[in-house]
Amino acid sequence: MLLVVLAATFAACQNKKADAKAHADSVATDSTQKVDPTLGAMQTRDFTATLAGPTSAGVINEIVVKKQEKATQGTYEWLKTYPKGNNGSDMTTRQKGIVKDTTDTKGKKIWVLHKGDSETVNYFEVHDGKIIQLDPSMKKTSESKNFVFKEKKAK
Repeated sequence: MLLVVLAATFAACQNKKADAKAHADSVATDSTQKVDPTLGAMQTRDFTATLAGPTSAGVINEIVVKKQEKATQGTYEWLKTYPKGNNGSDMTTRQKGIVKDTTDTKGKKIWVLHKGDSETVNYFEVHDGKIIQLDPSMKKTSESKNFVFKEKKAK
């Protein structure tokens, strides 16, 4: 019994260390983003969505985009939290990279999220306080309605 309690305590401590490291890494990346005074103020936009996942609680997604007002490029961080997904504890994964502005053939604003050093790319249509995930050809699909992230209101 004592061994089970010790193992659970160790696992909980590891999750707290991982969360602290994720926060520290996030702060380090944010502070390295170059600011050009001619491109306006730095803006942070925060979007959330709970999407279908391995449990009935789904997967809580949060995408935070930081870029200057008139810039066409910035940074993003995508957190995915799996409630009770790690032996009864919440588990969060993090993806970071570059976000670039573009437009589709109809003139709609699109964010292209490039993950770190990999070839992974995600496309989102930016529209009235929400972002909608698109397919690789930057088009909505019949499933797009399931991938709508709503912007959090500033506190």
